[in-house]
Amino acid sequence: MKKMVRISLILLISIFIMSISSDIRSEDVKKVIKLQIGNKIAYVDGNQLTLDVPPQIINGRTMVPVRFVSEGLGAEVGWDGTTKTVTITMDSIDYLKGKIKSLEDELTSKNEDINKKENLIKEKDDKIEELQIKVNNFENTKVRVTGVTTFKNLVDNKWSDFTNAFKSTDEGFYAGAYLEMVNDATFNLNIYIYDPFNNLIFTSKWENQEHKKGERWNYRTGKYFIKDYLIGAIPGVWKVKVLIDNKEVGLYKFTITKDETYKVDKAELIEAVTCKQVVEGVPQDVTQTFSKEDEKLIVFTRYKALINCGFRIKYKFYDPQGNFYTELFIDIKSLDKDKDTWAWGSIKIKGFTLGKNPGEWKCKIFIDDDFVKELSFNIE
Repeated sequence: MKKMVRISLILLISIFIMSISSDIRSEDVKKVIKLQIGNKIAYVDGNQLTLDVPPQIINGRTMVPVRFVSEGLGAEVGWDGTTKTVTITMDSIDYLKGKIKSLEDELTSKNEDINKKENLIKEKDDKIEELQIKVNNFENTKVRVTGVTTFKNLVDNKWSDFTNAFKSTDEGFYAGAYLEMVNDATFNLNIYIYDPFNNLIFTSKWENQEHKKGERWNYRTGKYFIKDYLIGAIPGVWKVKVLIDNKEVGLYKFTITKDETYKVDKAELIEAVTCKQVVEGVPQDVTQTFSKEDEKLIVFTRYKALINCGFRIKYKFYDPQGNFYTELFIDIKSLDKDKDTWAWGSIKIKGFTLGKNPGEWKCKIFIDDDFVKELSFNIE
């Protein structure tokens, strides 16, 4: 069982003044954590969270969970049970870049544990991204992002049901940003939604927003549908990014968990061919035989929606030896019931692996994670 370490609020604040000042400009930080004695419900920048242990008053001193408050301020907390020592740290951007360089050097010199090292590199990249966005926000002389969030409902223009954890069967969500004006200014605002593979999926934008110094404003996206749509089809950690004048200044992460008990047929494949060209949605030079001198191969597909939905089309290619070669995907964000749409993916032949490995290749086609058809084609 994990131990809950508590330290006094005064001591905690002094630790963070020393810790944060070496990495980012602490005088610009406005992080609001609200806790109530005896209450397990707490708030970080207005986002509701639940504590394992509530704040308490012991011998006249306020005691709070050190991990919750520290991580709420963006720090990492370590606990050494042997020495009974709490360590609170914040990595600097330069430190993380140095660690990444070290890991990359190891990858080029050793083949062992490559996957493990690549995972570590991704973790460090993610931390660098988070810290750089904070720095961008603190340095902005027009407007500051004081919070980013996701929520489920909007009633009388009031945001409600805040959460960063959704199921694939949830109806939908909104993304919102809290802004505070640093000076009188006009700015452009974008809120971007990224899938777990860092692909930009949805965008919202507000141009030439004009506000006065000290004013506070809330901006939200429209409702993004989850159930039966593209978002529900791609479980994992999604991102909300806020941009002011095309510079990233806010970041928030939320998760989509797939409900395996819910199954629905979204669309049917009504055409699938290999060809050399596509002109205005019509495949040209349809063939199953290609020369190693052909520039590319195209897999053309057409779909009909069975319900109002969105989905991801995947093309997975396998060489004549049965080895996986590459994967392409195309996102259909929204398609009305009984409507059809087409999509195609292409891979290069001349001078590439296909042209150098003749024989019968295969392409497997998926709608979301459901396999729907296999095509064969020959490279001569």
